[in-house]
Amino acid sequence: LRHAVVACLDALVYSFGLGSTHLDGGGWMHLQADVLRECLAISEALPSYPHAIAAAFRLVRCLTYLSSIVPESQRRPLFDEQHMLRAYLLRTIGLFHQRYHFDPKWALSQQGTQSSATDLAAEKRGQRVVGRDAAVLGGVLDSLLVGIQFCTFPSNPQPIPVVSKTNGAKGTGSVSLFLHNPSAQTEGDAPPVLVACEEAHFVVTLQNPFPFSLPLTDLSLLGEIVTPSEKSSVDTSGVAGDLDDKFDLASQSVHCTITPGSSAQVLIVATPRVSGQLRVFGLKLTLFQHLVVQCMLAEEAEGDATRRLKELPIKQRLEAERNNLLGLDKPLPDSPAVRLSTMNTGHSLHTQIVPSLPRLTIIESSLAFEESLSVYEGESRVISLTLVNSSESAAVDLLEVAFEPLASSDGSKRSDELRSDAPTRDLISAAFTYIRPTPSTASDSGAIVEPCGKLCLNIRVSGLSGLSGGEIVVRYRSNAVASSWSRELRWPLRVSVVRFIAPAQESKTGATANSDLG
Repeated sequence: LRHAVVACLDALVYSFGLGSTHLDGGGWMHLQADVLRECLAISEALPSYPHAIAAAFRLVRCLTYLSSIVPESQRRPLFDEQHMLRAYLLRTIGLFHQRYHFDPKWALSQQGTQSSATDLAAEKRGQRVVGRDAAVLGGVLDSLLVGIQFCTFPSNPQPIPVVSKTNGAKGTGSVSLFLHNPSAQTEGDAPPVLVACEEAHFVVTLQNPFPFSLPLTDLSLLGEIVTPSEKSSVDTSGVAGDLDDKFDLASQSVHCTITPGSSAQVLIVATPRVSGQLRVFGLKLTLFQHLVVQCMLAEEAEGDATRRLKELPIKQRLEAERNNLLGLDKPLPDSPAVRLSTMNTGHSLHTQIVPSLPRLTIIESSLAFEESLSVYEGESRVISLTLVNSSESAAVDLLEVAFEPLASSDGSKRSDELRSDAPTRDLISAAFTYIRPTPSTASDSGAIVEPCGKLCLNIRVSGLSGLSGGEIVVRYRSNAVASSWSRELRWPLRVSVVRFIAPAQESKTGATANSDLG
């Protein structure tokens, strides 16, 4: 049967004078383009706008591949035809929108397609593009959505799990916010932990498969949030949809235009309202102003996820060796950077959303107009930091302050290396002192900082020989959070210690006076 099919195709290609279907396969692509042109002409004559749009999109994809295998002298007519098809698509999609999207009968006939599009089983069937108008697009947009990543900014401190210290003799436990060391935790490709009622940032990578600009509008995430109360009744075949019910998306419509044959990254800002387990598995968008589709991400197989995690340490070691050879392993200590999670191309995202937490930021300091603190040796000076809690629902009930060595300005020594140096730690502990506020400054509810409240933090700095600065680390948490999570605020402080030496003239004058008295 296979030989008969190939022989039939050879006969068709030969009748068109297009060469052979063997070798490079150029004849078959020419035949496919001619068949799609005939389909487009028939759909236009009926007229049937859905079939005309589907044939036009498939013809554009066929011509794109064909232009990559034909000689350069034959590419210009193909490019001109593709741009003519773009103008045809804009006109036909507008007619399709006016004819079908407002027709109740057509909407009723598409209910079955929409339900299967939002079914979680659609991703298991390998469908990459689903939704209301997916039928007119087919597989031409399978490569549009490359992946989605989490994006974290320095102004968004990550939640830190709190470890309780247990007294073995009495069996009692006490909470210390500094038992957990976040710098000792390997980040790898672990997704960041999101906080309810705070903005979360996602970076969507898109690839334009067409040889012309692709306008996209109304981009929104697809996924689900499973709250703790819903875990016992979760159905894996349930309905998936926009995160509008549990997410507050950006007030402005997210849109972009991707240049021909290139990729683009779009930042989507969302605010989760509830805590739970988040799974993002797709993107909903509008194409050419009227075609609404959903691009799906597949669920990664368990075996592939295990293999990827095993290969992660090897990739990290190779990357560290490369950075060491290129001199990239010593960045400047105070340079903020936007961190993107490792993108697992084509697969969905999973992370945890914790309940609302307080978030402290520094709005004012007594060193506002000084680059560093200058003190004489043996002198003590108090600096003040004004902190504000930007959370509207969570108060700061527990706050601890610690001091760590500051990384060198040239990046030759990191803070982790200096932190393990015992003399440096002892010097920092002796030079910095946290002046605790009096109990009368606390609020009536017992909270240290109320929601949207302020706190004045006073730090005493002593001028000791060899002191170059330190990092003030403020760790805080709220008792209202069911799970134990805390946050930290870091503020680097550079200190220059000036030695106080008595003038030489005064010393000589004093010695002469003593000799006269003698």
